[in-house]
Amino acid sequence: MIAFNKNDLPIVIHGEEGSGASLFFVKLVVTLAKAGNPLTFWSAYPMAKNEFLKELGGDLGQQITIVENEDPSLTSTLLKTDQSKILFVKNFELIPENIRTELLKIKFLVISGNMENILTKKQILKFPTRILFSAYPSISLPPIEKYEGFMFSINKNEKVKI
Repeated sequence: MIAFNKNDLPIVIHGEEGSGASLFFVKLVVTLAKAGNPLTFWSAYPMAKNEFLKELGGDLGQQITIVENEDPSLTSTLLKTDQSKILFVKNFELIPENIRTELLKIKFLVISGNMENILTKKQILKFPTRILFSAYPSISLPPIEKYEGFMFSINKNEKVKI
């Protein structure tokens, strides 16, 4: 796993179902949690939360918050997250548009999901770190294997694997 820190944020991870984007996202959350970063984690489905807990060995510590409510229509509570914490939002495409718009203003943000019909090319390109596990309209992507993505960032462009 590539070493990420707060300077790489915000990060967008795009991938269609089955591309590996979800597992990469969880591993990124785990890596930053183990490095001692305070964070809040939300997912619309329990599988990602369960994998996160498994990878952490069940030890959340005091700096990690998992939002238990999985209902996307109730995600406005994410806007009240402590701004010093990194906010991880899995299944970003399921969140109502008005809340997504506000979440995109958060500096310490990592979002994941199938962004193809959710974010414009202009919005994707605003992220200093973009990781694509599947094609995205109007963005050239080098050939990648299954469960492989490509990271475009300020400092480097390279393939990533789960």
